[in-house]
Amino acid sequence: MLAAACSSDETPAPAAPGEDTTEIAADATEPAVTTEDSTATASETLVPADEALAAAVAELGSSYRFDSVITTASGDTVAVNGIRVGTTSSYTVEAGDAAVEVVVVDNAVWIRQDGNEEWLASGENPPGDPLAPLTTPTAVTRRAPTDSAVLVATYNGSDIGLDGTPTVEVDIVIDGTQLNFTADTNGTTMSTTLSADPGLDPVTAPATG
Repeated sequence: MLAAACSSDETPAPAAPGEDTTEIAADATEPAVTTEDSTATASETLVPADEALAAAVAELGSSYRFDSVITTASGDTVAVNGIRVGTTSSYTVEAGDAAVEVVVVDNAVWIRQDGNEEWLASGENPPGDPLAPLTTPTAVTRRAPTDSAVLVATYNGSDIGLDGTPTVEVDIVIDGTQLNFTADTNGTTMSTTLSADPGLDPVTAPATG
């Protein structure tokens, strides 16, 4: 092996009696090992950011829990917590000291306020399930070229409940079957988490009358 590594083609003469043979030729070194730039390779294998978001939403499925909080610069908050199963959903909207419960079954809506036992049919669907507007940003990129888990999406502010803000950048963290959306714009913050839960039962219409 040593002879093959040497650059000379000549066969070395045999050592004379008593000659020290421990010295190794200076050019009998191991060849240098080179490595490819893994950064470029990693970024090339990642799917486009918009496809990554679409795949994460598909992985979430149609049965999931959601929790969303918007806090203004003055400290006012609106919190929405609930579940969605297919075309049915049930959630609570809290703002200040008021709370409204909402049930949606195949686009029919019922509401009741502050723990009232009576459900009332409603022609409007209050802001609830946040998934629909969050799946359609105007643009989406990656936080870093080689980061497969963190996306940065741009939305129209009014589409995600931040009225008065033309555009909003939202960080999206993909964590298995959970999606986390966070934004901070002019002191107004938004945090939304959607978690897949395939074991949920569909929501049924409340008893009225």
